[in-house]
Amino acid sequence: MLKNKAIPAYLTLCAILWIGLCVCMLVFDKSSLHLALQLPHGKAADFFFRYYSLGAEIWLYPLMALPLCFRRWRDTIVFAVAEGLSAAIVQTVKHLCNMPRPVTWFTEQFGNADALTLAEGVKMNLWHSFPSGHTATFFAFFTVCVWLWASHNEQTCTDRQAKTTNRQWQDITFATACFAMAAIGGYSRIYLSQHFAADVLGGSIIGTTAALLVCYVNEIIKRKNK
Repeated sequence: MLKNKAIPAYLTLCAILWIGLCVCMLVFDKSSLHLALQLPHGKAADFFFRYYSLGAEIWLYPLMALPLCFRRWRDTIVFAVAEGLSAAIVQTVKHLCNMPRPVTWFTEQFGNADALTLAEGVKMNLWHSFPSGHTATFFAFFTVCVWLWASHNEQTCTDRQAKTTNRQWQDITFATACFAMAAIGGYSRIYLSQHFAADVLGGSIIGTTAALLVCYVNEIIKRKNK
């Protein structure tokens, strides 16, 4: 629907991530992959990932209200509906599956969770592992950001401007930055041993898909109301 380069770039990066995770899960067993992805812990990394992960609970939500400062109430509604739909799907699947979190799974498999490197001060959850709700929140938020960027740029730019190399690189750079921030949010859940790679994969797919659906419907409604 939108000709802007940001959305294809963002979805291409998402697809690469999803395929990469699927390949890793096929090649490595669950415990080995999780331990490999945890990487060495340190105080600075623990602090960063702990508070970055909290974005899905705290700091992303005020950002969703920022469009209201510019009287773009419709954008805030899109954020809210996308996050609401994503959360509804995540919670439904979580309670249907009720999969063990890493601490529980390692304890069941090996008698203890000593192999895990845990960040100090983080409360460890035990169940409802799949899919990752935090990851879904991050991906839903940044997917909407990319869509709104593309939508507003398409409205304000002429066809000639939209085709310039500089404009295309701006779109791709913005999309890449959004993807990186979403992916870091997902990785933080693995780093903190709150989720496995499969949980992050599921959460990212749900968050992205829910956001795309809401944005697509919003775009249709906008065009019909013109």
